[in-house]
Amino acid sequence: MRPHVVILFAAFLPLAVFAHHGGPAQGVGFDQHLGDRVPGQLMFIDDHARRVTLGAHLQGKPVLLVLGYLGCRDLCPMTLAGVSRALAASGMEPGRDYRAVFVSIDPEEDAAALALGKLERIPALERAAWTFLGGDAHSAGELARSVGFRYRSEPENTFAHPSGFVVLTPEGVLSRYFPGVRFDPLELKAAVAAASRGATGSVADRLLLLCSHFDPRHGRYSALVLDLLKAITGFFAIAAAVWAWRRSRARPES
Repeated sequence: MRPHVVILFAAFLPLAVFAHHGGPAQGVGFDQHLGDRVPGQLMFIDDHARRVTLGAHLQGKPVLLVLGYLGCRDLCPMTLAGVSRALAASGMEPGRDYRAVFVSIDPEEDAAALALGKLERIPALERAAWTFLGGDAHSAGELARSVGFRYRSEPENTFAHPSGFVVLTPEGVLSRYFPGVRFDPLELKAAVAAASRGATGSVADRLLLLCSHFDPRHGRYSALVLDLLKAITGFFAIAAAVWAWRRSRARPES
């Protein structure tokens, strides 16, 4: 078997396995709807167990809006930590220069879970500027669709979703997207200042980090990886056998 054939086959084999199973990014993304307005009339439960609308938490300030869920142990904690670090380093005053809202996409997370999540994940100096909201699948889904946050339900009450957050103007207009888990404090400060004037920023780099779960006991992506490894191992075993056979045929007779 020729070397270039081996290389091409090895390159396309993972793609074939992913096509068979469906990749982890299927149905997941963070589309940028700059200039659109979020539906402020949607109803949620806040971390004080009050029924509130999203619009009630704009309060005439730019808002950092983070979507995720508290049961996540992967990118969601990293995203919130990244936002908090950037805010702390930006020099902005919590509550005066901005407000921040975390919205859970998991309808099972109640007010008690929201209050505990806020206590555990937001530093004390910033906590007064933050509100944690939860709601039914309709409210969370409508809000997610309005900001382009595409996620997918997974087994055992988990979700595959992107990471990052958006900055809203005081009127609830999508002003700037920050994908990823690490954010530049000066860039964030400039984005909040622009949002306070009602300005809309430019499209951010589409860095897509996915939060998904890879349980080795019953996660389908671990099955995908195992199948991929089996396929690659089998292919190279066959390639080695073919190579040995060709070498034996090419050996001169003594």
